[in-house]
Amino acid sequence: MLQKRELLVILAILFFATGIFFRENGPVFAGFSIILMLQADYFVLGKKTGEIIRDFSFTRSSDKRIVIRGEKAVINTEFSLIAPNGITVQVEDLIPQGSVIEKGSNTCSPGETPGKCSVNYDLLCMTHGINIFEGARLSVSDDFFSKQVILGSKKIESPRITVFPKPSFIKSFIPSLSGKNTNILTIFNGQDLKGLREYTIFDDVRTIDWKASAKFDTLYV
Repeated sequence: MLQKRELLVILAILFFATGIFFRENGPVFAGFSIILMLQADYFVLGKKTGEIIRDFSFTRSSDKRIVIRGEKAVINTEFSLIAPNGITVQVEDLIPQGSVIEKGSNTCSPGETPGKCSVNYDLLCMTHGINIFEGARLSVSDDFFSKQVILGSKKIESPRITVFPKPSFIKSFIPSLSGKNTNILTIFNGQDLKGLREYTIFDDVRTIDWKASAKFDTLYV
């Protein structure tokens, strides 16, 4: 695609140079025609891209809406789009920032089923809080040009995946009756527990009360 366009541009320049050097209108007209053809092709590609976006739709699903950091969620997204003749379309499902794909692929092109393509992948969520999908990227190309369009909306962001921190405990030494220090696992630092409140992303994960959190289905520190 890029090589074809560059070749035509070089050919148009050669026609212009030849026509100017020999003072002939034929080569200049040929070069001008090539430039007009490329401009027309770019205009048509933009129009067809608009048609693809107009008819574009999708459905995305996740087997989990709440996960622990580092836990995977299985994502399945099906895209519906119409690719005009002579146009190649690739769709990329844009994953949330801070997440990675462990298995599978988030890109596809309409294949055996006209107007349909789907992706299935395992998403590892590594960022605490609400993870939002960034939308979908359409890559549209023909023989000479290509365009990329990012589609984003409230619908394209769904489903949102809430990521909780992975439980972790602090080692501390507690004096035993024998006078020896015993190495145990505990959640809290300090001597006293003053109270509980809901967890925020700015809190130390080591201060989470996992028993209370499990009881009320909400993280407490």
